[in-house]
Amino acid sequence: MPCGSNSTRWHVVHTNTRAEYRALIDLAGMGFRAYLPMHMHYSRPKKAGEPTRAEVLPLFPRYMFVMFDPLRDQWRRIFSARGVAFLFTSMGEKPVPVPRGVVERIQAQGRAGDGVIDERAEAFPTVEAGETYRVVGGPFAGFEGLCALSEGRRVKLLLDMLGSKREVEFTRGELEKVT
Repeated sequence: MPCGSNSTRWHVVHTNTRAEYRALIDLAGMGFRAYLPMHMHYSRPKKAGEPTRAEVLPLFPRYMFVMFDPLRDQWRRIFSARGVAFLFTSMGEKPVPVPRGVVERIQAQGRAGDGVIDERAEAFPTVEAGETYRVVGGPFAGFEGLCALSEGRRVKLLLDMLGSKREVEFTRGELEKVT
């Protein structure tokens, strides 16, 4: 499937329960570019002294993305892929594309090599309270602010918006330190 035309976009596919991998493989076999965002899930130990368990899981259970051009590609074949429940469409049965840049921002959060999103991985910067950071992704990209809280996955920056300071929450992967 060529991915070069202007109307080639990402679209959302809803899968059957625990059928994300099956749908991913079947869509790829049909020639579609499919993307299943994954993340590391850390389970708390049930008893003292037990190690933390880590497993790779879909970031959005039962949802994935598929890229195609609705004007050129035979996108209705997606409905016949094993594991696919439905494709998001409008009332007129026209596929609804994901806004440009959304999937790319999710992909950019993944670790180098395997693309798995892992908030504990070294690939994400250490964020310290009291330091200044620049937002590199999302609707606040380009804003700079002072870190008010850095705790696990949560990072809160004080951003100067419309003349007042606002506390906004981010993930560590969306920030870079201002030097």
